[in-house]
Amino acid sequence: AAQGCAYTHEKGILQGDMGCRNLLLGKNYNVKFCDFAGSSIDSCRPLCGPGSEFQRPTEDMGSISTSDELFALGSTIYEIWTARKPYQDDFG
Repeated sequence: AAQGCAYTHEKGILQGDMGCRNLLLGKNYNVKFCDFAGSSIDSCRPLCGPGSEFQRPTEDMGSISTSDELFALGSTIYEIWTARKPYQDDFG
């Protein structure tokens, strides 16, 4: 997942909604990203926002940054290791 995150960042893409629900486990346990609906390409604002349980709180919830994405990656790794979501929103 970290390698995929680095690869998309090198291409100017922030996935925008990283979490276990948007990772697919492929052949030989390769992780693949899916659901790029909330992505930001070349610093453009995304059209929709992420779920709150993997995102750090920010003043501007309409934009995402590399540090937001890395926080979400850490939250995802936490869920993989513990089988628990790091945060719960009002619906979870």
